[in-house]
Amino acid sequence: MPVSYKNVLIDLDDTLLVEEQSAHQSFLAAARYLGSFHDIIPAEFVKTIRAAARELWYSLPTHTYAKSIGIASHEALWAEFSDDNEQQRELWKFKDYYQKQAWANALAKYNINDEDLAARLSSLFKEERRKRHVLFDDAAPFLDRLHDMRVKIFLISNGTPDLQWEKIRKSGIEKYFHGIVISGEIGYRKPRKEIFSYCLNILGSTADQAIMIGDRLETDIKGANDMGIASIWLNRERRKNDTAVVPVYEIHGLFKAIQLIG
Repeated sequence: MPVSYKNVLIDLDDTLLVEEQSAHQSFLAAARYLGSFHDIIPAEFVKTIRAAARELWYSLPTHTYAKSIGIASHEALWAEFSDDNEQQRELWKFKDYYQKQAWANALAKYNINDEDLAARLSSLFKEERRKRHVLFDDAAPFLDRLHDMRVKIFLISNGTPDLQWEKIRKSGIEKYFHGIVISGEIGYRKPRKEIFSYCLNILGSTADQAIMIGDRLETDIKGANDMGIASIWLNRERRKNDTAVVPVYEIHGLFKAIQLIG
């Protein structure tokens, strides 16, 4: 075990911030609203709208770029795509169409053809999702502990800048980081080496002086491994690793990382 690491790279969504459950609860709120007008089972409609959103998202001409920086279909349902670059402007052009049509397509699976209802569901989902910038219980205390240890903390996140910055600021964690990089700002997503190299350059760090904490094997852990950065897989749900990606360490809560950092 190393004595210490000077720099800690850490993921945002589902590592510090509750992402998947927040999205699910927002979908469920919209589905329950729909259930007050039509005979549907909310939990089943959540599956339907997620599938409809994915199908439509993958069909758009912007999908190649969106995939390259890691924008998920459910995130695109509430994004603004407001950053001033050509690719973001292209996403912005399709935003209103996508955010309404995904819901219309989901309703059509139940033989419901109501554009106004689709628009209301879209708006409700966005409102509900923006209410939920929830940290895991151990996130802020863990960041406080790292601050006390005088290590440099760098946030590294895939996604579109407007959403990721909203999550960071609304959850109150911006103050902890010596640097923040979002894939949509530099054009590379995890696990690409370029995004990790970008972070190390800003930190003035070599790979062996840094350690990466994240919940996703295919992005956080693979990217760190490929770069020669020590990796900590945060496996809160104790999932089985059925991939070829092998983390250096595995933990089930953030505080377990303290002794690994040194």
